[in-house]
Amino acid sequence: GLNYWSAVTVDTCIGVGLDMYLGVDYPFYQSVQIPQYQINRCDKKYISINVSKAIYEDMHPFNADGKSLLELCIQRGKEMLFAEYTLPNTKPALLFGYSEKQLEWCEKNEALIWNYFTKTKLLYSTQWQEMLRYVNDGPNSTGMPPESPGNIGTWIGWKIAHQYLEKHPEMTWKEFVEKDIQAQTIILEADYRPR
Repeated sequence: GLNYWSAVTVDTCIGVGLDMYLGVDYPFYQSVQIPQYQINRCDKKYISINVSKAIYEDMHPFNADGKSLLELCIQRGKEMLFAEYTLPNTKPALLFGYSEKQLEWCEKNEALIWNYFTKTKLLYSTQWQEMLRYVNDGPNSTGMPPESPGNIGTWIGWKIAHQYLEKHPEMTWKEFVEKDIQAQTIILEADYRPR
């Protein structure tokens, strides 16, 4: 069906749309106008990652209405933390659907990304159209150089989550993911300031 559903939860079951994992060379993906950055993830190595994300979303439903970009970044960062710990042998680039080069770009430009979010006052924006481009997949991130990957807000949220856990060694990743902590509290207690 090529219906974009890679993994979903229904009641106590997980459904996997195998038609979305037929390989990057499967000819019909382009014919139904799936963008190349999504086709790059139409590979069986992404099944467990998408299943992990679907489980997280089922366990921790999140209503994005009226939420700020910071809140969305933290929520998506927690989702990636969950995927990272439930799939411990998976490289971060694969978790995010990035190439190694894109992940390297993020690591080198972490301060630039953070400065962009803070200087443009995007972190506290609740404008849905402004925020979506930073917490959803895309070919790159608006306002960033063309070599930047999409979904950069999720990557920043993941970095903030790691920083928070470093500052709170008494807390397990599972407790952090399950605990309802305000995004503002997380950012302040993480003391996140990339240089």
